[in-house]
Formats: sequence, structure tokens, C-alpha cells
Amino acid sequence: MYRRRFIIFILLATAAIYSDNIEIGSIEFEAIKISELKSAIDTSEIYQKYNIAYSSILPEGAIYSISDKITGLEAVIQIGYSSVDSHPKNIYITDNLYDFFAKIYEKKPDKITLSIRFAGWNKESGDSVYADIEELVVNPENSPSEIRKNEPDKYFIQLGSFSYYQNAYPQISNMLPVMLRKPKFYLIKKNIIKNGKKTEIYRVLAGPYSFSEARSIAEEVNNKFNASVFFQSRDKTLSDIIWRR
Repeated sequence: MYRRRFIIFILLATAAIYSDNIEIGSIEFEAIKISELKSAIDTSEIYQKYNIAYSSILPEGAIYSISDKITGLEAVIQIGYSSVDSHPKNIYITDNLYDFFAKIYEKKPDKITLSIRFAGWNKESGDSVYADIEELVVNPENSPSEIRKNEPDKYFIQLGSFSYYQNAYPQISNMLPVMLRKPKFYLIKKNIIKNGKKTEIYRVLAGPYSFSEARSIAEEVNNKFNASVFFQSRDKTLSDIIWRR
């Protein structure tokens, strides 16, 4: 009887995750440290990719925004390629990410309950990598005012510049797994002179982050992608926007 109920639950949960008519955010998942995973799996990828997580039911290569149901704290995870045999509502996250959620509580929580939202696919999965990217992007017209709404101690990471803002989507999708938690991607339009002609380009800024978060993410991006991204405070970012227009 238990086995039959378990199979029925698996089918219902799968339908909830893949159906366009059912919001996956209504399902509550429990965060568990990967170090507490009882089955032996290859976890070497957690040292090669950022915020790897494991699940018995979520598709490998998928990127999710996860949110603590109590505190509202958010992060981004990507589902690893090792399969686990566990309850479908368990999500195994790195010990560092678990501590990221737990440290906000006054005392150690009995459990951390998460809601999740699909954000896209890791390029290695071979599926569409642009799913739901637009909901994370602030359009060029609103980006300066939205950045200004943040506190002065917040920082923004510049990920690159593009000739047309939708050309930034591949870069955003590529960087999503490296973001410590779910950011907004702000598109800043500026005019430059190229080959003697006035041309518009779009800078992509990710944030807001604390100084330590921005530094950690920038170092991670530069190491993994051989890039040279940098980060700036809110006020420095805003002054650059005004100066470059």
C-alpha cells in the first residue's frame, strides 16, 4: 500500500513540475545538506560548478530560484547530473548554501522549507537556455530608477556590453548558475562613437549584492569563465550612468 501511494505521489509531483497549468512554487521542498546524503554518488561536480543541488525528481541541468518560505531569502541552484534515491520533496544543497539560509535564524532551524521557481537550463543540458530569463531582466528604460531604489551599501556586477539588449540573454543564462542568489539583471543603455558613428550599446549589471557577495561572485565568474568582470557600489553605478549618457 505504501509503495502504491509513493508511486502516485511521484506521478502527481512530476505533473506539477512539468505542467504549464500547475505552479511549482506551490510545492514545499525541504533543504538538506549534501553531506547528509546517505546514498553514495559522484559529487565531484560541486567543486566545478556553483551551487550544485541534487534531487530525485527535478530534471538535471535545470536552474531554479529557491526561496526560504519563512525568511524569504533567495538563492539560485542548478540540478546536478548524479541521480539520488530519496523522497521527491528533498533537495540536497551544498553545506555552504545551507548555512547561507540557516544563519539568518536566531536559533538553528529544525528544517528549512523552500519554494522553487524554474529559471532556465544550464547550456550543457542541451535544452532551451532562455526560459524565464525575461522575468529577471529590468528593461533599459526602468533600470536606472530601479537601481536607485536600492540602499547605498549595495553593489552591482558588470557582466558585459552588447549591441542589442536581447543579445545579452545568452550571457545572462550562462552566468545564472554562478549567481549566489537570484539577482535582477539591469540593462543600461549608453551611446558610444564607433567607426565615426554614434552607436547604442547595453551594459548588463547583476545585483543587488553586499560587498562580500559581489566580490565572491566576481572572483567566481573571472576564474570559471576567464573573464574580467568588476563590481561597483550603487552610487558609483548611478554616477557612471549619468556621465555616460
